[in-house]
Amino acid sequence: MKYRNISLNGNKYYYYGLAKYNDEYKKFLEKLRIINEDMADSVEHCPKIYSESSEHQSYLILQSNYRCVGAINIETSTDERNLEVEIQLNEKCFNSQEKIIELIEQLIESLKLYFFDKEKIEINLINNIDLSKINPYKYHKRVYDENLTTYTCTNKKNNLLIPKLVEEIISTEKNLTDWGQSWRQIYGKHELYYDFDLELMNEIKNGTVTLPELFSKVETMIWTNINSGKSSRSISFSKNGIIDFTKNSHDLKNGVDYEFSYNILNNNFNMKSKSRKNSKKELLEINEDSFFTNIKINQINILHSKETKRKRINYTSPIIHNSSIAVELLINEENEIERCYVDFRTHKNNGKINGLYALRIAPERYFDKFSMRFISRKGYRYSDFSEEILKNEEELFSAIIDGNLTVELIDELIRKVIPIINKKSIIYNKQPISPINEKLISNLIGSETKAFNFVKQIKGEIPLPHLQENLEEFISEHDNNKNDSKKRILK
Repeated sequence: MKYRNISLNGNKYYYYGLAKYNDEYKKFLEKLRIINEDMADSVEHCPKIYSESSEHQSYLILQSNYRCVGAINIETSTDERNLEVEIQLNEKCFNSQEKIIELIEQLIESLKLYFFDKEKIEINLINNIDLSKINPYKYHKRVYDENLTTYTCTNKKNNLLIPKLVEEIISTEKNLTDWGQSWRQIYGKHELYYDFDLELMNEIKNGTVTLPELFSKVETMIWTNINSGKSSRSISFSKNGIIDFTKNSHDLKNGVDYEFSYNILNNNFNMKSKSRKNSKKELLEINEDSFFTNIKINQINILHSKETKRKRINYTSPIIHNSSIAVELLINEENEIERCYVDFRTHKNNGKINGLYALRIAPERYFDKFSMRFISRKGYRYSDFSEEILKNEEELFSAIIDGNLTVELIDELIRKVIPIINKKSIIYNKQPISPINEKLISNLIGSETKAFNFVKQIKGEIPLPHLQENLEEFISEHDNNKNDSKKRILK
């Protein structure tokens, strides 16, 4: 951080700032001298000795630029890896110890961001407040003697985050420039106050501020109007490491829109896509994290556990003629179907479920490998009538019971079960199930490949390097056809 006036972050009802001494603050300095003469000398003489680029800094701590509530000395450790601060507060300026603690927390959190390149902050708090009792996980206490106690807190997150965020911005800027793109740069929420931050505000306005200084006070930098022949894009860089990327197609009939959100510190990402083909909308969502991959395509939901290597696929069909189908598949690491649950559901005119025929297939079980029964709206279970399937489709039934549970067998079973269900519905005066012509289970399994292919298709038009890496890793981990690369081009 440059040695100059700056407001603290996290200001609420009134705001605090660090003021570099000049004669305007002479009365404040006199009051500080009564409390701590050494600190007052440091505040007075430091601006005359050290330049704006120095990390040896002393400030008055002002409230709304009209009252001095203390002072701070800032230095770096001998190896320049850590920040060493000495804080003196005038306790008479606060109506409770809680207010003092609030200011200390605000001050430390601000310094962590202003001096993002420092790994730790070592605090010498002259006031008689034990920070380790306030938050022992954050402040680690060390007693040297009766006159010197320090508290150390880590700054590891900012130490990692800010350089990675800056690197991502610079590399993205280069990619877009190489692709002949231009954009409009605007800023989101900020914590800039005229009384303290005028110099910094002018640098931001003139475009001479460094990115770390910018993100010390600005929450979000946004690039809009990244326009190509067929699409427009925008990118939002936030100081918490979250980056959002959006593409909107100009083709309102057959175009594809998508948006990504990811954090520069990990390999996770969230993606939402909306495609329009022949007036039909298809929604795709991918949530990728360290533990799960979750893919949603319209009514299909696929949850892939990275620990167990198992997948759970759920699907609920639209309601047609007051009936619908809900499916749950459990697939193991060898890509074998271990369990298949199918609910053939009947609905009232208002859409509520009236009852369902529950088909349960679990070949790995010793008992109850196959069952078929009606479950009423109130949860009453009627007798199993799976033997009727055995009578009508003995070969199909045997193949499933023997553990050969393939996608094709389940599709065939569903088509042949529906007429049996509807015969039962006539006997017991129940509502029938609409027949299915499509290969329902095959479509569910194929939807995952469809999601991978979409990511492979668009990854070449992503200008953000870390997101590119995340997508490459996602494809490498999940897709069998890994050698499909696309030339980078914006469409």
